Amino acid sequence: MFTADIENRGLVLDPRTKLAVMLTLVVFALGGTGSGTAAVRAGTIVLSVLPIALLCTARQWRKAAVFGAVYGALKAAELLLIPDLTGIALSVLGLFCMIFVRLMPSLIMGAYMLSSTTVSEFIAAMHRMHVPQQITIPLSVMFRFFPTVLEEFSAINTAMKMRDIRIGGKNAGRKSSAFCRNCTGRGHARRR
Repeated sequence: MFTADIENRGLVLDPRTKLAVMLTLVVFALGGTGSGTAAVRAGTIVLSVLPIALLCTARQWRKAAVFGAVYGALKAAELLLIPDLTGIALSVLGLFCMIFVRLMPSLIMGAYMLSSTTVSEFIAAMHRMHVPQQITIPLSVMFRFFPTVLEEFSAINTAMKMRDIRIGGKNAGRKSSAFCRNCTGRGHARRR
């Protein structure tokens, strides 16, 4: 999901440009900077849709559709439903929409950045910006961490499906018996 796909990157942006867009999104969308002005609010909406457009240029249609639908539904709820609500419904939906409408553009841009930037490109960009290695190395490790976690999660789910093990399902008890069989049934010495 987050691994960089070199063949289908679409519009190839420099990692520094991606970081600049991310920072701009954080300042305007997440921070709410200038939200009192109508022009800034409209610009923030356009800026918030930019990561979805970038996902489309990278031919990541499914991710773009899911993120776009969720963001569109939450933004529509914020603009259309919240002005008419009162009481606890206003508090719950207002808080939910406020948090996710401000947070989602940055998350979408992060997903695009992780899926369209290789580690070597990122390290080279940080080197050209004269960023110290104490910052570059942890950030480059982060670039490999998320894809690795998702890959391991997928492998664990596949192994559990092959053994017909479901969490909370009918075969959940097989986990412990499968573990015991693996420890004792393959030539391991039993404790007496």
